[in-house]
Amino acid sequence: MTDPPSTRARLAERPDWWKPIAGIVASLVVTAVLGAVLPPDAYVSLLLVPFVLVGFGLAVLSPVFVYFDRRYLADADGWTPSEWYYLMWFPPLALVLPALYLYRRHRRVGVPRNPLA
Repeated sequence: MTDPPSTRARLAERPDWWKPIAGIVASLVVTAVLGAVLPPDAYVSLLLVPFVLVGFGLAVLSPVFVYFDRRYLADADGWTPSEWYYLMWFPPLALVLPALYLYRRHRRVGVPRNPLA
């Protein structure tokens, strides 16, 4: 009789742990575009607050997403991304590392596919 897989093992089997990391990139892009387009008014800037909070929340939780995605990629493809990606939560690195992670993941695994192609 085999033991049922642990919760951690089942979570690592999901192939979509990259999506919250893509959410960090998306919230950063939306915040940058809206910040550049909207006038610097306090009330208008309140439109940015939800995007900033979502991006911040995802960045804080990014070590969890990276952990499970690394486990999935190691099992599915034999590729283990660098442990440096755990530093996505650190604000200066949160501007670059999520996009770099997705780019390298795409080059290696092919997912996520380019939505513009």
